Amino acid sequence: MSKTVRNKKTPKYDNVTLSGNLLCDYCDGNPVAIALYNNGEILDLYNKDCNRSFYINRYLSLSSPRNFTGDFYYMCNGTRLEQLNKPATYVGDFSYVDYYGFGPIILRKNYKTIN
Repeated sequence: MSKTVRNKKTPKYDNVTLSGNLLCDYCDGNPVAIALYNNGEILDLYNKDCNRSFYINRYLSLSSPRNFTGDFYYMCNGTRLEQLNKPATYVGDFSYVDYYGFGPIILRKNYKTIN
């Protein structure tokens, strides 16, 4: 069962959770930089590990609807290998926490989808 999560930086409880799954080529374990936006305004920057699921928990005093997008940057030895901008999809509201998902974020070179 979900519940609100206490935010150590503020006296408020986190009310938004964003999740996704990062898929990257190997480069000495370098993280992916994520710039998180809401309605075109940058909220924060995060570093998350490749080839893992990630979760971002936040408290936002903004009213609904929320329009989250993420810019995902994968760097290796000072060179940007891949960049992707992707919107988050609203999943639902569980125990006063709004959940959004980015789904798979594929930052691999030469990745092709099969129709």
